Amino acid sequence: MGPSNLINVHPILTFTISEEWELRAAAALYWRESSEDGLYDNGGGLIRADGGSDARFIGAQTELVLSYSPLREVNFEISYSRFEAGRFIEETGRDDTIHFIGAEARLWF
Repeated sequence: MGPSNLINVHPILTFTISEEWELRAAAALYWRESSEDGLYDNGGGLIRADGGSDARFIGAQTELVLSYSPLREVNFEISYSRFEAGRFIEETGRDDTIHFIGAEARLWF
């Protein structure tokens, strides 16, 4: 989802397990700013029209990220996210729960 017509609340809790390990838990809650407008992607393209729905709540995403940094210049992360549709999504099309699994490696030099 892009920033157009979007209200996003995104609290994050970070737990330092050790000097190398960190666990982050996050929740993201999404609403439409205007109930007379749709949902957009990052480029500004419409991805879901308002469909006549007056619902503002788009959905909620929860995420867990495990991070490992064996060196200052190296970081590895694995993550799991789950997006559950809110009333706007339910009223305007498919409303499947979506699961994401990700892995990242970053090097700084």
